[in-house]
Amino acid sequence: MKSYWKASIVTEHTCLERAVAKCNRNLTSAFVANEMYSLILDNLHYEPKQIIVQIERIYNYTISYAKAWRAKQKVFEMRFGTYKDSYDNLPHVKQFPNAEEGRSIVQRVFFCFGPCVRVFQYCRPILCIDGTFLTGQYNGTILTAIGIDGNNQVLPVAFAFVEGENTDSWYWFLERVKNQLVSSRSDVCLISDRHSGILHAIDKLKYGNGASPPLWPDVHSRWCMRHLAANFHDHFKNKELTDMFKRLYELTAKQATESSSSASIRTSKPFSQWIQDKPKEKWALLYDTNGKHYRIMTTNIAESYNMVMRGSRGLPLVGTVEFIMYGCAKYFRERYIDISADLTNP
Repeated sequence: MKSYWKASIVTEHTCLERAVAKCNRNLTSAFVANEMYSLILDNLHYEPKQIIVQIERIYNYTISYAKAWRAKQKVFEMRFGTYKDSYDNLPHVKQFPNAEEGRSIVQRVFFCFGPCVRVFQYCRPILCIDGTFLTGQYNGTILTAIGIDGNNQVLPVAFAFVEGENTDSWYWFLERVKNQLVSSRSDVCLISDRHSGILHAIDKLKYGNGASPPLWPDVHSRWCMRHLAANFHDHFKNKELTDMFKRLYELTAKQATESSSSASIRTSKPFSQWIQDKPKEKWALLYDTNGKHYRIMTTNIAESYNMVMRGSRGLPLVGTVEFIMYGCAKYFRERYIDISADLTNP
């Protein structure tokens, strides 16, 4: 009589480690880019970590952070071309020859849109200017000039890709703002932080450089009070005094006679000396000549717009331009719809 016995029962396949089994070499960055193409373009803020989660949810496999990052870059290149090619695809770029390599390279690019230029003629004669870093493959800075209409709504007016923030790049940008945007308007006021490149460029535009006459003699400039208050606090490390200073720069003539802020700060010589060293017309509402800054005391609107561009600043340059252009078109369209509804219901 034959006998039989059972040695073991395998109920689960355990040849591969779980971590190894969750990977699949067929999930290349190119494959992931094709799968995530629409999702990434619809949301430029989509992070590599989110791509990893999405792939795990759909395919039950995981990918590395580096692969997810490469996939996102491939999506941008599929839509806008490579970072290198994007410089050639920008029209009317300013180039200078590279004698060593026998080729031309892009130095700066200025652009603005016709509707924005025309609308600015009906806005307040004021521009908030600011710069922020490009975060793509190549270094650079995007400079912006933002206008404000009578309802305190933002109007993106002009932009430039430059090598960085310095006197030459700011002068180059503002020279084109003057010629392309405000040639027919007088007494335009520029609001900015106290970056040395901006201040020197504005002085050069207003007063000339000795060898040539001033290009923009009637330009006015004011300082962003948020940045100035931050400088004040960094210098004195005193929140109470900083709060007093904030109240001081917002004082009107009537309020000045009723306020104790000015007297409180003047009681200490270092504080009063710091304030007296700053031209009053640049920061104090009380001394603003003919109300040139229209009670716009900060560059917050320009910095807010830079935050709107945050996702596009990592794109190839063509993508950044498209993002701004379509964003402006959408903004005008939405405003038109809102106004049309009001006009039909007086």
